Amino acid sequence: MNTLELLKDNNWFIQHPEKVAGVEYETSGFIFPIMVKGSREDVERVMDLKPLSIDDVLNDPIIVEAEKQRKKDLEEAGWTENDVEEMASFVNKKTKEIELAKAKATAIKIKLKLAKAKLK
Repeated sequence: MNTLELLKDNNWFIQHPEKVAGVEYETSGFIFPIMVKGSREDVERVMDLKPLSIDDVLNDPIIVEAEKQRKKDLEEAGWTENDVEEMASFVNKKTKEIELAKAKATAIKIKLKLAKAKLK
């Protein structure tokens, strides 16, 4: 069976019923005449997923490489981890100050509109 025949209709799932994540049922759809209703557990079973631990994530080669690159970039820039934390704290503080200023400006606009409405 060639790739086109394998992908056509339901042929692949007919050959691999263990990969059906739930119960198949027929529909009136032209493009998808067969649908599958299943649960999260069905999908996890079919995909053979296992729960990730924090060690799985931290030891992932992509994460390890990204962390190495981040440390290298910091070193090249002459920054320390503490510098990054201080900058993040500063940015968060300024962001909050800006949000407060915007809220105050909105309140002033509303007060002006109310005052203008009373004068009419």
